[in-house]
Amino acid sequence: MSDTKKQYVTAVGFVQFDPADREANGKSVRDIVIKTPGGDGKNIRITVWPEIQGAEVIEKGDFIAVDGGFSSSTYQAQDGTTKTSLQISAYNLAVLGKTLARADREVVQGGGDAAAKSNVPF
Repeated sequence: MSDTKKQYVTAVGFVQFDPADREANGKSVRDIVIKTPGGDGKNIRITVWPEIQGAEVIEKGDFIAVDGGFSSSTYQAQDGTTKTSLQISAYNLAVLGKTLARADREVVQGGGDAAAKSNVPF
């Protein structure tokens, strides 16, 4: 008999695709895929169970934080390479605001009067 400990993790990232609903263990769940920040950002599949209310408002582009039970598995892709699937079963989930599109505007580069009047130290 193997002694397997469940791992709990916290992850943040942008929702990469439109969330998808499916059935699991007789319950309606929502699957969300996030990409973690950083140069080697990983895609993580998040399963949101019905006990977490409000998940229906999450959409592609949202920035979320999630914690829950973590698991990973390996599989062979169609091209023959070995891939790893990362999965979190959500216990807590927060939408950290909506992504706002940048309006077209003129951006002042470098010094100039705007920099001289700024109180920002960086």
